[in-house]
Amino acid sequence: IKHKAPDVPEVDYEFTEDSVNIAMENNPSETANWIVYYKYDDSWSQKVLSKKQKKFSLPYSIEAPATDMDSLALPTILFLQEVQVTYINRYGFESDPSIQIMNK
Repeated sequence: IKHKAPDVPEVDYEFTEDSVNIAMENNPSETANWIVYYKYDDSWSQKVLSKKQKKFSLPYSIEAPATDMDSLALPTILFLQEVQVTYINRYGFESDPSIQIMNK
């Protein structure tokens, strides 16, 4: 196979009072999608975005519902720890990530 993974994405991270805004600086023509991987405390999630969508926002904290059956239990607050952004080309190859570690 002559195709290779795309280069590491050029990402602009903008930090606001309550969230981080992620913007793609430029999408190479062979890019089909981009993926935002994000970690709240010890749990990773991902969002696959079309190359037409240039921005994505993540709050610094999210509220997770209480896991036990006690109706008086308070929800748990999870904090954003890390964000990674990759490109996917039309052949399915994924780039190395652009990594942003969040300071506590």
